[in-house]
Amino acid sequence: MKNEIIKKIDLRILLLISLLIIFYSIIINYLIKINFFEPLIIGTYYLIQPELISGLIWIVIFSILIFYVGKLKIKDLLLDRKRIKLGLKWTLILWIITNLFSIIYLIITKDELKITDSINVSIGEFIGQLFGNAALEEMLFRGLFFIQFYLLFGQKVNNKFAIILAILVSQVFWSVVHIPNRLLNRQIEHLILELIRLFIYGVILTIIFIKTKNLILLVGAHSLLNVPFNLIEIDFPLPIVVLMLIVIISLFWNILENEEKRSFFNVGLITEKKAQNANTR
Repeated sequence: MKNEIIKKIDLRILLLISLLIIFYSIIINYLIKINFFEPLIIGTYYLIQPELISGLIWIVIFSILIFYVGKLKIKDLLLDRKRIKLGLKWTLILWIITNLFSIIYLIITKDELKITDSINVSIGEFIGQLFGNAALEEMLFRGLFFIQFYLLFGQKVNNKFAIILAILVSQVFWSVVHIPNRLLNRQIEHLILELIRLFIYGVILTIIFIKTKNLILLVGAHSLLNVPFNLIEIDFPLPIVVLMLIVIISLFWNILENEEKRSFFNVGLITEKKAQNANTR
């Protein structure tokens, strides 16, 4: 695959988006805390969750800022029709394998195979992640902030150091944005450890994004990590299975999708300006 030509967004717009993310995090977590969405959740038999409603609304708001005001195109988030199809395909494969693992695990442990009683809740929560919360976070923190910080730092330092700085800054921001959720849910005692866990989690997802360059795959994996959407009741931490699977898939991505193997650390992305300069030489 040839180098991507990625456009930079105005730093003032990036700052505005950053401030709005903090505002969004505080407001949505407060509304969830006071059960603001409860009538809608119950009225739709738990199929519509607050993560879906808030996620969709803010995806529209941030999309206007990114694509209309910021003049970026969808390809600047490393999205195109082919990648969308691949991401959806591998999300489905992840889900199928996770459910097969559950069945095999229960057979081996000789536990009862029982369909979950809360299927409506599981469907609603997964849809809320896939089209709401996870989609919003991946669009912003991997698709926008990581790439834009990488382009920004790439003007000052070499490619490898620019990638490392972009990962650190974008994922520190990602973990910090979760503070309102933890505070409102009284998770103060272990807040620092929780922020470190989120940071490590974000770094892993970003490295997978670097390896696969597929934002939709990240949305699917993020959704399944938050809500495994298991059809079988099982007393096992399925997010661990999902994380292991997505890491394995990313390691063998070039073989699985027959893509040219190339080192992002050595080649990286090139900005629109650099590409134009290269073409005029």
